[in-house]
Amino acid sequence: MKPKEPLHILFLSGWYPNRIQPTLGNFVQKHAESVARLHSVSALHVVSDPKLTVPVEVIKTDIRGVRTWNIYFRPSRNKLLHAARYFHAHRLGWKQIRSDRGKPDLVHHNILFPAGIFALYLKWFHGLKYIVTENWTGYLPAHKGAYTGPLRKWFTRLIANHAERLTPVSRDLALAMKDHGFRTPSEIIYNVVETSLFTPGKSPARPFTFLHISTLLDEHKNISGMLRVIAELKKDGGNYRFIIAGDGDYKAWERRAEESGLEDVCQFGGEMTTEEVAERMKQADCFVLFSNYENLPCVVVEAMSAGLPVIATRVGGMPEHIQEWNGKIVNAKDEAALVSALREMIREKDKYDSHRIREYALREFSYEAVGKKFDELYHRILA
Repeated sequence: MKPKEPLHILFLSGWYPNRIQPTLGNFVQKHAESVARLHSVSALHVVSDPKLTVPVEVIKTDIRGVRTWNIYFRPSRNKLLHAARYFHAHRLGWKQIRSDRGKPDLVHHNILFPAGIFALYLKWFHGLKYIVTENWTGYLPAHKGAYTGPLRKWFTRLIANHAERLTPVSRDLALAMKDHGFRTPSEIIYNVVETSLFTPGKSPARPFTFLHISTLLDEHKNISGMLRVIAELKKDGGNYRFIIAGDGDYKAWERRAEESGLEDVCQFGGEMTTEEVAERMKQADCFVLFSNYENLPCVVVEAMSAGLPVIATRVGGMPEHIQEWNGKIVNAKDEAALVSALREMIREKDKYDSHRIREYALREFSYEAVGKKFDELYHRILA
């Protein structure tokens, strides 16, 4: 059989790492990298920069096989003018991509609104089909008040219902989007992890180590509830520690832990590179996420790739992947259940097979597995 010719895929996204928010949409970037192993990928992201002294600035870089255009534009307090500048910046990036690499074969859009308006424009005026990958928790019932506004809802449904396919990262999110009136068929394609980087560690004897990494936003990640659980667990005594880190205000949580007398069992840290996260996981025994709502966080699949059992809440895509052999599931906000799960994890630490957990991650979340799924979908749509 003749091998398929590589396609030119335009990754369009409202979230993507940039100089203002270096970790924003890093899961989108990883999807782009997985596709770039099989196809030519151009990534386009537009973001406002209030520090700009010129109307627009174009930064083109090649990152891990993805030719990336970050377009920065000067914002405006006038909403209509701001929207016009946002759209103009997209058109500028589109023209540069066409000049540099030719017309794409397909648009792979990420995060429906507002950048999806440009995906719709490319379909109507340039004949380009598009798919949409969605990660936003705002569609979930537990995230009340996020998905609001009649104009936003109208545009979002319009974008979604003109896509060739929706690829949410969990079944739970697919159902939530359907409930919002998104009629386009869905195919679940998971977030991706760099399995060559996230590998099991071989640490020397040390306290049993629980690890939590997130944005540290309490309304979402329930850090306050987790600290109350740690305070309750501390009454048992024992040789263990919690490492809590992320790109939020970790100093405030560090002070809260000290006020609760937890400074001897809790260690805190700030934003980390992907390599630093991988190293942290090699030094841990279990990953903990006590979120009120989620889809499928990359940090969970990274923990699995590192062979760690995971304790998480029964929200989003978590129950789809966490079972007795690779972790424990508790209900959101159920602090008593989390205390019990932590106690059991310490007692039963030898029960979990890190190699089996990692094999699951390789099969479901690797660059090769996810890239292959997108490749098959692209060719079906273009056939």
